[in-house]
Amino acid sequence: AGSPPAAMRPAFLLAVAAGQIQVLNPPGLIDDFPGSHGSIIGSTATFGIPFYGEMITGRLVYGEPGPKEHCTAEDYDIDDTEFAPADSEEYPQQLAKIVVVRRGGPCTFTHKVQVAQDTKGAHAVIVVDKRGSKHTSNDIRSVIMSDDGAGSLIDIPSLLVANTDGEKLISAIQRADKERGRGYSDADVIVQLEWDVPRERNVLVDFWMSSGSAQAKNFLEGFFPYAQKLGKNRLSFIPHYNIVSMTETGTNLCFEPGKKFCAFDPDFTGPITGKDVVEEDLRQLCLWKETAEYSDDASDKSFETFSSHWWKYVTQFHEKCVTASKDAKKRFGEECSYALIDNLDGKLPHLSNDVKRCVRDHHTQILEEQLNNRGGKDLVLRINGWKFEGALDADSAVRAVCTGFHPPMPQACKDIIRDLGTHQERIFQTRGISTASLIGLILALFVAMVAVLHFFRRLMSKGIRSALRSEVMLEVGRAVSTRGSGADAYSSL
Repeated sequence: AGSPPAAMRPAFLLAVAAGQIQVLNPPGLIDDFPGSHGSIIGSTATFGIPFYGEMITGRLVYGEPGPKEHCTAEDYDIDDTEFAPADSEEYPQQLAKIVVVRRGGPCTFTHKVQVAQDTKGAHAVIVVDKRGSKHTSNDIRSVIMSDDGAGSLIDIPSLLVANTDGEKLISAIQRADKERGRGYSDADVIVQLEWDVPRERNVLVDFWMSSGSAQAKNFLEGFFPYAQKLGKNRLSFIPHYNIVSMTETGTNLCFEPGKKFCAFDPDFTGPITGKDVVEEDLRQLCLWKETAEYSDDASDKSFETFSSHWWKYVTQFHEKCVTASKDAKKRFGEECSYALIDNLDGKLPHLSNDVKRCVRDHHTQILEEQLNNRGGKDLVLRINGWKFEGALDADSAVRAVCTGFHPPMPQACKDIIRDLGTHQERIFQTRGISTASLIGLILALFVAMVAVLHFFRRLMSKGIRSALRSEVMLEVGRAVSTRGSGADAYSSL
């Protein structure tokens, strides 16, 4: 541990996790995409939950928008014809409702998807690029469907497709709507949605973060149990830190004069500075380098892959070393950090000294590596070189990680997926109540309310009669008593 640490393996930014749409019906629509045999690639939103590890079959629905371009529930209507039943020979599983909308109008991607989710019962959303757009399918893959801050309210996937591809889908949906009449139409547009991750025997995860990020803290705490179950022999988890250089900055954002190794202030007017964050990033990197292990069966021994000590440290750090504490021993910073390292594992009594030596002797090399190997803005997760898209939560990430294993899937992944349940189960448990079911529910509630009111009325009526009876009897008693007292008074005169 005392020798200079080897450089952390560079994480090459290879590809974005694209969502694939595979047209299953009608055959004529498949023929409209001859080069890909009915397959369409889109750009996945950075919010919502993609169906990693599963293929979901659904029917496309579309309503021509008004002036708001699908930005409000009132701006469009969609066909609510019941989908193919669960025992359909063509599609044995219940079909998901996939709502198609147009890009544009006075709202963000996030708002448009939320409207479809909350008011149209969408299980997934396909956003078609603006009318007249010349973007090709390859161009669209570089367009980011970003979160406007409300993405946490969305739990369905969405993706953006090129205008030329989307026009073909919309035309097919409109033809099917004209032919439908009543019931299921053979012309309905049925597609399969899938999000693939490149597969390897051992999955490699690169995670870009900041030690001052509350979102990173929440993700790591949630993912830690999964990392423990998968272990170093199946999961290579390599942390990276968002170190930036600044041309203009205050005095407390950078590691040293020169403004080269800097970080943003996590609490603004609070006591923790960007400089504190860079120093903590450096300690965490040195801890990882001093304790990371090789996979027992790794063919490439040029870089370490997993550190259980790092995991224990980062999942305890924000609890033990809080930003608001006035006590340096309990505050985000050097003193609290090394105290936590000392308490990690009695088998490594010199670990804090090793980390200090790493910080002292190799800080420039390590921070330079991070500066030159940035993953992008904020938090970035890559699985086998493939950028994870969607809301960054531990459950969604572990599904994607398990998708990245060559078959057979490790037993730990099978157990995790079993406990989480499938996307198919989740979406039909939480979304898509039919109109008939809704009417039935309203009628049932109405009948229940009438019954309760009738019972309350009878109870009140009975109570009133009882109260009146008691009052009458009391008045009679009073009258008898008064008459008796008057007679006694007369006889005594």
